[in-house]
Amino acid sequence: MRILNNNQSGMATLMISVVMLTSIALMSVYTAQVGVMEQKISANHYRAKQAFEAAQAGLDHIIYNLDMRIVANALCTGGGAGDGVCDTRGIGGGVGNKANFVDGNGDTVLSDLSNGGVLAIGDYDLQFSQNGNNPEMIDFTLSGYSGDNIGGASPNQVVSQSVLRWPILSNTPPAPLIARGSLSLDTNVAVTNTSGNLPPAAWAGGAIAVGAAVIDVDSNDDTSIGGYYQNEAPLAGLTLGNLAVDPVEPNLFFENFFSESFVNLKNRANTVNCGGGCTQAALAGLVNVAGVPTGNGIIWIDAENAGVYSTLTLGGAINLGTEASPVILIVDGNLNMTDVGVDIFGVVYTTQDLGVANTAGNVDGAIITEGDINITAASSINVTYNSNVMSNIGANFARFTRVAGSWRDF
Repeated sequence: MRILNNNQSGMATLMISVVMLTSIALMSVYTAQVGVMEQKISANHYRAKQAFEAAQAGLDHIIYNLDMRIVANALCTGGGAGDGVCDTRGIGGGVGNKANFVDGNGDTVLSDLSNGGVLAIGDYDLQFSQNGNNPEMIDFTLSGYSGDNIGGASPNQVVSQSVLRWPILSNTPPAPLIARGSLSLDTNVAVTNTSGNLPPAAWAGGAIAVGAAVIDVDSNDDTSIGGYYQNEAPLAGLTLGNLAVDPVEPNLFFENFFSESFVNLKNRANTVNCGGGCTQAALAGLVNVAGVPTGNGIIWIDAENAGVYSTLTLGGAINLGTEASPVILIVDGNLNMTDVGVDIFGVVYTTQDLGVANTAGNVDGAIITEGDINITAASSINVTYNSNVMSNIGANFARFTRVAGSWRDF
């Protein structure tokens, strides 16, 4: 019988062990490589998210702080035939950026995380311009950077979005004096039109009683034309809440002029509680001495309490608004004007009656009431139908909505 060599048996065992150790080593190397690759993928994903969130947060922040004045100052020139967001101003050739977002005091509106002009993690770059197809739209492009590419030549993430301007006035008031109810004019009312267009002097859904001539002056030729319309064709567009059409829902009349609902605009306004009646002292702090609004310029006087309406009385000198910075004064109640020192630039709207007694100052813009307008004998008021005021209301109070389908992350 042949006897096996024990040395040969050991060699086989050795070979098997070497193969197993080699396999284990290769598996370990592969596992380590997979782990490194997963770490790189995870880091890349984190940096991509970092850059995306910086760009997206910038977009959200910009839209929240967007102001028509910021856009106009960045994109529009001082004169010429403009359109859309530039209104009567010419469209400038430049592109807006983050530096354009400053308030009336010149302070930066948008947070800036950069240090000495160098971008930081979470910061973003911005460019915006007027949309080439729709002059009411603005295109924003935000560039975000990851932590390993701060200040890099190319951003890691680009987000773009178009927004549409939403004017606060859905329709410019078509006459300087508008009453859903009756209109009683027992004295001269000077209505001056600086726009070159010739709207009627007054419109009412109810009766009109004229005790003295209304003077409607066209500033171009100083021609006195006059004009009273009682629910007639020149202003037939005033259909919502019209006394002759829908006597039950007076607040619908509000929607003839404003693009936002009664409740939504109140939530947006600076509200003053006037449930027991109040004077111009209640408006302290809402405008400065010159009349420039210190807030957003929408002043809401809440004079209703359990269905009972009180009165805001402007019985002393007060400036509300300027031509460049007009106000929207909404009185949910009655408004009485009794002092020559009352000067208002903007739109005055009341849900009840408006009365004028004595010499009651000036209104540059328009007066609208859901109730009656009563201008008594031995009193006077000057109402200037000022197209610049109307244009600035459209610019200063516009809101913006995102255009569906315009968001891109490439």
